[in-house]
Amino acid sequence: MSTHTEFGALRILIVDSDPVMSSLAAFMLTSCGVQYFRKAGSLQDALTDFASGQFNLVLAGCTPLDEEFDRFVVTLRDPETSDTPEVPIIVYTALTTLSAILKAARAGVSLVLCKPMSAKSLADHIDAIMSTPVRFEKKEGTLRPAWPPHLAGLLEAKPALLVAVSDNGEDEEQLSSAVASTSRMVVEI
Repeated sequence: MSTHTEFGALRILIVDSDPVMSSLAAFMLTSCGVQYFRKAGSLQDALTDFASGQFNLVLAGCTPLDEEFDRFVVTLRDPETSDTPEVPIIVYTALTTLSAILKAARAGVSLVLCKPMSAKSLADHIDAIMSTPVRFEKKEGTLRPAWPPHLAGLLEAKPALLVAVSDNGEDEEQLSSAVASTSRMVVEI
């Protein structure tokens, strides 16, 4: 595996309430060369752990449509409550609707990976996100990765519109293709 990232130097916070998935994520990270990670079984534990450690990546097995998860991401992105508001946040999830992916983006998630995922795929995406400079912007008080101009309008759309768009197969395919082609959000199918 050819990478630009020194995986042994990463400090990763794994957030997953499912102990099996958390252990699987830890196993995959270890197989990629990650030497330091901490597992948090709840979003509240993750906030406590994040405040006490210098993590340079958050890997979360969460549902992007969950309001508690939104608050968690917004808290990590808030410069007043976080020493590292630009920390990359990668979410792995089985919920891969376009509206869920866009909601995660609005909250400030850096990358969405769809389950199932392989260790190689996870390593490739961690390498890409850690070795590519990401510009952040503040919108409505929330710091989040900046999307390319042709997708920025989607973040401002109303959720009802997003659901309606995602119900149209052709539009969903075009939007999913556009989302998948950006370096900010990757959808693996």
